Amino acid sequence: PRSGRRICDTMATVPTSAAAAPVVVDLKSVELWSADISTSMSHPILVGDIVYVVAEKGDLCAVDANTGAVKWKLKLGIEQRNAGLLHADGRLYVPLLDGPAGKAEGGREAGMKGAFYIVKPGDQPEILTHLELDGRCFGSPVAWNGKVYVQTTRKLYCFGKAGDNPGLPPVSAPEKWPAPGPAAQLQ
Repeated sequence: PRSGRRICDTMATVPTSAAAAPVVVDLKSVELWSADISTSMSHPILVGDIVYVVAEKGDLCAVDANTGAVKWKLKLGIEQRNAGLLHADGRLYVPLLDGPAGKAEGGREAGMKGAFYIVKPGDQPEILTHLELDGRCFGSPVAWNGKVYVQTTRKLYCFGKAGDNPGLPPVSAPEKWPAPGPAAQLQ
């Protein structure tokens, strides 16, 4: 066979039934609200009735999930890109692409230090911890076994207590159903 030969001119997918056809949604008929918060690729998280998201310019925002009202904004850094938030143990774990001192290090480009915040959410958010990390934060943190893992462009960090840190007690076995009895009658 010759290389560079065209194999397929067009590809079309035909729905197998009307139920499998694409759904056309009119935005105006389904949009409940919108908030003017710009992000690059960071994703929001929902905790109770509050949506938390980090805006592109480093503001941690709390938005009422029912109304779209921005309850508060907390300036954490100068730039946020890909990393999302984590909510665990009643706290928000927030990685930022560049730490607040990043641009101050000089040059056009942002610095090589990421930032990691632990924030207690509420009506008045409180910064519990701020760490400067070696490398920029592009990834979202994950939690497991009492530890939080954060990846930067230079290192993988693990924060928490050493050893096994069991969380919630194990879920008890569900109540067993009674064994079926003999059939009473046939229909």
